[in-house]
Amino acid sequence: FAFFHFRNELSLKFFWPLFAGIMGIYFFTGGVNIITGLVKSYVFRGSTENVLSASLNYYNVVSTVREAGQIPFTLFAERISGHVITFVFACIGYIMAIIAYRPLLVTLPLAGLGFLAMSSGLRFTIYAVPVMAIGIAYLIIYLCQFIQIKTLRYVSMLLLTIAILYPNYRHIREYMMPTVMTTGEVEALHQLGKIASAEDYVVAWWDYGYPIRYYSDIKTWIDGGKHTGDVNYPASFVLTAKDSTSAAHMMRLYTEYTEKGFNETNKTKNDLEYMMEKEGVKDPNDFITALSLSEYKLPKKTRDVYLYLPLRMMEIFPTVALFSNLDLTGKSQPQQPFFYTTRSVQDTGQTIELGQGLSIIKANSTLKMGMQSLPIKSFYQVGYDKSQKIQVNQQNFASAGLTVIYMASYGQFLVLDDYYLQSQYIQMFVFEQYDKDLFQPVIMSPMTKIYKLKI
Repeated sequence: FAFFHFRNELSLKFFWPLFAGIMGIYFFTGGVNIITGLVKSYVFRGSTENVLSASLNYYNVVSTVREAGQIPFTLFAERISGHVITFVFACIGYIMAIIAYRPLLVTLPLAGLGFLAMSSGLRFTIYAVPVMAIGIAYLIIYLCQFIQIKTLRYVSMLLLTIAILYPNYRHIREYMMPTVMTTGEVEALHQLGKIASAEDYVVAWWDYGYPIRYYSDIKTWIDGGKHTGDVNYPASFVLTAKDSTSAAHMMRLYTEYTEKGFNETNKTKNDLEYMMEKEGVKDPNDFITALSLSEYKLPKKTRDVYLYLPLRMMEIFPTVALFSNLDLTGKSQPQQPFFYTTRSVQDTGQTIELGQGLSIIKANSTLKMGMQSLPIKSFYQVGYDKSQKIQVNQQNFASAGLTVIYMASYGQFLVLDDYYLQSQYIQMFVFEQYDKDLFQPVIMSPMTKIYKLKI
């Protein structure tokens, strides 16, 4: 833009070759790679759920982000201008403003990004908000200029502005949200910050990366700005691992190699593949099998690692599992496991209605899912006594089927298969079952449970 500004003062024979050279350097050095990568992720997502990153097959994080999904036109218009009608008027005003004042053409990319929200999600609507605001403001001023009486003109402008702002004000009032973290969760993270050092790591899902860093001042693998499929895989693997050994080994390995990767100047692979390469393993399935062996040789410990398990993750646990319940080689597609949680429960006497067409038939200890009937393998009632000690009561009904867990202290039911039942998150949070040779409980509150890795 600076070159274009001084174009009239430069010879065209000098200006265009110089401009072309600068643009060539920009493209050649990968300046547009980030842009094209984001466009491919959000616009040309196609029908596939997995994406290739480096040489392995990872899950596409975009398909799991609520704000990145397609939205109806009504919601699209309301998020930009408060109402469909005001949005239409804003578009008309924006076109008129561009015609009247050509420099506003520079705002077209913002408008384009905002309209991308129709196919790529709510997170893009914010880009169109300021340009549509310019459009509606211009339209109001344009229409009111025909009112000859000055006082009436200003009153009309005020009333029209209030009418435009009112739908937005109503939306804000209806959109009042609670704080991201509860007081108990923040207290747990503050306590963790006093126990751990700033160079330690906390293994947690990316949704909690920033809060952990803010309240505890501890490093995390992933966070709100770093959560692509390849970096999500190790965290998902730890949380869903069916044995503690695999989870513990991954925690130590990935932490140490993440730190080593920061000092590796010639690193060309992502952290997971870099770690596998340094460990001398090519097949990821062989690597995963090796992690379950107690004799696996780990790198030297340089810092402590903690495992963060919040109750709030229960709602998104199936999404967490998507990132590791896959074949990294892309040769096979694992069966999708079953998980359902609810607090909307109604006891009718003969059945316990769990919502979504799911109910427990008390007489024969079965689950009714729509028109299908499935056996209940086991029923667990988990709760805390007066001294905050966990109490688990178990009843077994069948050799196969789904498991039902009633978390009495939370008023919450879980219906899940063995994949989720055996996961470290369910075992260590719900049942507080852990390998005492590998983990040490540090903070065990009803809302947050944090374990320290001992190896």
